[in-house]
Amino acid sequence: MLRRVALTLTLLIAIAASATQRSEKTLGLAGGFNTANDGAVAGVFFQYSFSSHFRLAPSADYVFRHRGIDGLHVNLNCHFPIGVGSGRFDVYPLVGLNLMSMYDHSIVETEDVSSRRTRLGLNIGGGCEFYCTSSLKIFAEGKFNWVKDFNSGVFTVGIGYVF
Repeated sequence: MLRRVALTLTLLIAIAASATQRSEKTLGLAGGFNTANDGAVAGVFFQYSFSSHFRLAPSADYVFRHRGIDGLHVNLNCHFPIGVGSGRFDVYPLVGLNLMSMYDHSIVETEDVSSRRTRLGLNIGGGCEFYCTSSLKIFAEGKFNWVKDFNSGVFTVGIGYVF
């Protein structure tokens, strides 16, 4: 009985070690479109792969002013990459948290009635990525930000340095 438990623990440790062997990190830039104000968005992201099928991906995006609205999105997403083909192309669903701060620059009859709203929300979406080289990847991603008063879609493309 003790041998079976020891063998089972050894196998679990070996599986966990092989799953966490990847520990890939990526730092990069992204840009795209936000449907909250029909404007441009640009940001930075970091990704840390805990295994070949799970990674955390914090990011910060600035929504450029359009129609009098701009803002800042801070995201903490979880990606679940699925390798397709030869290992250079992945698709991934994503879920995560979003802290969105939107600023409405309204002027009514020469009076500034600007307001800032900060809300916590959820992200759901997906993307695909292609490894150009072992240290460079490009991606395209779409996600829905589910946030009170500011539901929006965010569509981005980007480039990242893998280390």
